[in-house]
Amino acid sequence: WRLETTSGDRAELNLLGPESELWSRVSADDETCDARRCARVAGGCYLQRAREAAAKSGLVVTNHALLLQDARRRGALLPPAEHLVVDEAHRLEEVATDAFGLSLEDRVVRRSLERVAHAPAVTAALRDDRAELAEALRREVASAHERAGEVFAALNGVLMPGDIDDRLRVTPGLRASDERWLPVELAGERLGDALDGVVLAADRLARRTTDEDEQTELTSAAAEAAAMRRAVTRGIHTPRSGDIVWIDRRSEGEPALHVAPSHLGEEIRRGLVEPHRSAVFTSATLAVAGSFAFAEDRLGIADLADAKAFGSPFDYSTQAILVVPTDGALPSDLDFADEAAETISEIGRSLEGRTLVLFTAHGAMREVASRLAPLESSGIAVLTQGIDGSRRALLERFMAGQAVLLGTQSFWEGIDLPGDLLRCVVIARLPFAVPDDPLIQGRAERYDDPFRDFHLPQAALRLRQGFGRLIRSKTDYGAVVLLDRRIVTKDYGQVLFASLPDAETRDLPLERIGGAVVDWCASRATRVLT
Repeated sequence: WRLETTSGDRAELNLLGPESELWSRVSADDETCDARRCARVAGGCYLQRAREAAAKSGLVVTNHALLLQDARRRGALLPPAEHLVVDEAHRLEEVATDAFGLSLEDRVVRRSLERVAHAPAVTAALRDDRAELAEALRREVASAHERAGEVFAALNGVLMPGDIDDRLRVTPGLRASDERWLPVELAGERLGDALDGVVLAADRLARRTTDEDEQTELTSAAAEAAAMRRAVTRGIHTPRSGDIVWIDRRSEGEPALHVAPSHLGEEIRRGLVEPHRSAVFTSATLAVAGSFAFAEDRLGIADLADAKAFGSPFDYSTQAILVVPTDGALPSDLDFADEAAETISEIGRSLEGRTLVLFTAHGAMREVASRLAPLESSGIAVLTQGIDGSRRALLERFMAGQAVLLGTQSFWEGIDLPGDLLRCVVIARLPFAVPDDPLIQGRAERYDDPFRDFHLPQAALRLRQGFGRLIRSKTDYGAVVLLDRRIVTKDYGQVLFASLPDAETRDLPLERIGGAVVDWCASRATRVLT
């Protein structure tokens, strides 16, 4: 890849866990890349080359992550622009959470501290009259290493094995009355002091350094330590008003501490709207039952927005059908996985695969997947996210045909399977967010009626995204099967229906759904041929 790439962009690679760790050691970011040093490298630097190309361009195309990092850094990364167009704007808040949030992760903290201790600037200083200052910096780093271990051990004590999904929100009540939190505060004070020591020692060494490259390195080291210090302050001791703080466990089993604002509208408005003469936010999934009020609130533009809705280029009334069961188990019932698997098997076998099944939780997905073995004996591959390969590998295998694909989260959007590749999307349950998710919980509390004003609009937008996987061109056709009949039996179902494309809807007994889907697709195929 290194010999072939022209951009050096990580997006060209499909990195797994250990490879991501290696990437962090060789990659450049906006805060640590030294333009002067790169200027002396033959062929230049990918990052600097991209910046120079952007500065010379009349039109710059970037992703949400870089756009919001630029907003966080007050325009330090991208060239100035008069006008801004943001596509897929429904994802802005999620990406802004990463950009404006803070985290303390054991592996990241240790790697950052090691980078400071072994920086070329520190190594060089050990060989001259600055050795005492360099040794002092390394002592402070060693102390921070030790104190970080104490913090993560204390966090591990708070996050007990019984906590739901190894995830716990740090509320004012927990801080005040849970005896497990006191060791975190004490360890956090010691880590904060140690990080202050790293910042001070790095600054002292930088002031005694004349080499510009070394100064940049040390300044960057101090900035990294200061960022960790802010995470300690807001996460452990003094969160800001509106901060949501939670602990979770990484895939390696290590605890991590996170801080995120409950509402990012002010940051989005200040960083993306106000610096430009015009800002356009567009997406196929911004309106809830025809209203943009929810999106305007979350993006912080309720008093500024001039909202317009444009019709779809697709004729959903002839290209798609929505099927909902009138009977059968609810997603919370014990029989649901068995009934879902039976319906999926019938559809997948009759359509020769070409079926995407969307879930809201990995556990439910695995339960259904374990019951689909009969499909395999019929020559239909069952591809399950997290079990049968990476997202890219699963999609490539699915596009080869004769396969049913089961996915969560990332498969609800951003995948394109036009033409004969996909005939049916099965949505296992209404995509309400997990109410115990600390981030969702904290954001919902902002509303007088959390369900109606937050959870329901979110579910409506997510449901539309899932539906949107089916029709990707004017010649596509197929069926969406929603196995969760609450959309019919609950009063809030009207909002969900009103947020979906205008497709024909059929309410059928569960045992008739598979046959109805196959018959409708067959009749539609006949119309296409004639």
